[in-house]
Amino acid sequence: MRQRWQLTLDAWPATATVVLPLHPVRTLDAVTVTERSGAIHPVDIALFRLLAGQPDRVVPAAGVWPSTADMTITVNFTVGYGPTPADVPAPIRHALLLLVAHWYEHRDPYDTTLPRAAIPAIVSELLMPYRGPRL
Repeated sequence: MRQRWQLTLDAWPATATVVLPLHPVRTLDAVTVTERSGAIHPVDIALFRLLAGQPDRVVPAAGVWPSTADMTITVNFTVGYGPTPADVPAPIRHALLLLVAHWYEHRDPYDTTLPRAAIPAIVSELLMPYRGPRL
């Protein structure tokens, strides 16, 4: 399912890349800057490019970030696979069903013989191709 998200930065990064924390990013919707006074100004979206990958990234189209001295930057973007559950890849939907079944089977809160936090290995394996790199 698609969702709209917002990333707020104190300044443009020293590198020429803003790493977006979610994947897959479908669209870069808006970029705004906020002055210390609270005044919000839109920035032309044509000044940026969305680079798909894991992780998805935003880079300046001209190679240089717009001037935003002493301003907060807000990046609005849409993530997800599509507007309906059918748009979500089958392995993710299958993993969700397996996980819900596992939780249902181990739903007794007083049974201390069952591992509570364990996620079935098959669920992890199904989701592995969709996970982004982490440290």
